[in-house]
Amino acid sequence: MSKNRAAQILSVLVVCAFASAMLTLLSTVIAPGQVRWTAHSLCDAPYTDPFIVAYRAGRGGTNYTMYCVGERGEHQDVGWMNPYLIMWAVYFLVITPITGLALLLRRLSTTRP
Repeated sequence: MSKNRAAQILSVLVVCAFASAMLTLLSTVIAPGQVRWTAHSLCDAPYTDPFIVAYRAGRGGTNYTMYCVGERGEHQDVGWMNPYLIMWAVYFLVITPITGLALLLRRLSTTRP
């Protein structure tokens, strides 16, 4: 593989990582409940129900935290970073193959006579 080709692939991966991070940030601000999908990997056995709690921070900010709650009200603070990173990985794994396929199809359509 040439250096130019490797640089192109690396730049596409960096752009996909940045785009997926921004998409994750915007989508979790608009719909914070979507991080409940990560509960099966973050909530342990007695804490089975995920809850998203919004806290007012400062004059106009809002902080989100995910709690895993058990049957008797006991809870486990999961935070926001771990669910966010899992969602970012999912978005990255969805965006990158789609982008790669689109670039491949574009390249194939421009090389045909």
